[in-house]
Amino acid sequence: MSLNKTKIDWNDKEQVLKAVNKDGDVLKFASEKLRDDKDVVLAAVNKDGDALKFASERLRDDKDVVLAAVNNLGYVLGYASERLRNDKDVVLAAVNNGYQTYEYPSSDSQTMQLILSGDIISDIEKIDEMIKRLTSLKQQLEEEKKSQIFECTLLHIFHDEKPNVSNGDMVAIMPTEETSKIIPQSEDKKDRNLH
Repeated sequence: MSLNKTKIDWNDKEQVLKAVNKDGDVLKFASEKLRDDKDVVLAAVNKDGDALKFASERLRDDKDVVLAAVNNLGYVLGYASERLRNDKDVVLAAVNNGYQTYEYPSSDSQTMQLILSGDIISDIEKIDEMIKRLTSLKQQLEEEKKSQIFECTLLHIFHDEKPNVSNGDMVAIMPTEETSKIIPQSEDKKDRNLH
């Protein structure tokens, strides 16, 4: 948004408030005193979270201001004070608004504990559960595939000698030396079949 920056008195709170309500980024032109004014900075970060970078150091350590900024743009967490970059509420708000956890700027050892708490751990648990279900489904499909290979092998063996079976009849097939070569068996089953 284009503002006529020359006609604004950057020391006048009312004029600056009007300006930041139109374009939060113009906070950079405000006087040092107004960049330390909570009302002005809140108005700016609510319009454009990126304006947090122009706020005073004191307000970059104000939880209300930083939450308003990260709720607008998650990635501005990096402009917050070290203390607030390690605050659970602030981190979760930032992550929920597009902040990528691998970009986390803090070196605090509690960082991962904060990020992996609350709602985020719930999502990880859901993903783990999906992985377990997919693994189980894969095993079922592999077993079904083995069963189909066995059936095809038996059909191939009996190609010339089809047993006389009508629909619905059960057929018991005894393992023979020929089927044992085609379909591997465990050692104890081989021993039982030879006796």
